[in-house]
Amino acid sequence: GPDADDSETYSYEVSGLPVGSMVNFGAGDVQVATVGQVITYDAGNNSTLPAISFKPPANFSGDLPTVTVTLVTKDTDTDSNGPIVTERSPVEIQLYVNPVAGDVTLPTRVATTEDKAVNFLAGVALSDRDGSELLKSLSFTILTGWTLTVPAEASQYYSVDGDVGTIAFPEAMSG
Repeated sequence: GPDADDSETYSYEVSGLPVGSMVNFGAGDVQVATVGQVITYDAGNNSTLPAISFKPPANFSGDLPTVTVTLVTKDTDTDSNGPIVTERSPVEIQLYVNPVAGDVTLPTRVATTEDKAVNFLAGVALSDRDGSELLKSLSFTILTGWTLTVPAEASQYYSVDGDVGTIAFPEAMSG
């Protein structure tokens, strides 16, 4: 039942998150700094469950099968029968963080004079520049009346299907 005399204390522990993750119990972020670190929040005698949130480290995606949130309680008054013990109630959570790819960027303007070929893909890059993402192919629309001229030495990397051109890069471009 509820704690009528405010003699119980409550704390919460979170474990199983990767280094760089942020945990928030409604009172500010706490960063996981080491492998296996347990983040603890002391709620005192407040029995109201805090709003607990997690944020993975930058560029993280994948399975987190063993994230554990544990409620730790202890009744500290003198009417307890026997020795005062700490009760632990763990809950395992299986999290999956979906990958989100960065954008492909192009220069804001590529210009050429009339009737002259243009290298419209000059400056293609990934917005995520930490090397965690790869650009393996690029598709684009060929406008009506335009012609795609494929360099002979690279023809095996290009394909055209109707008005869609695709380049499959021989070595993935990293950000």
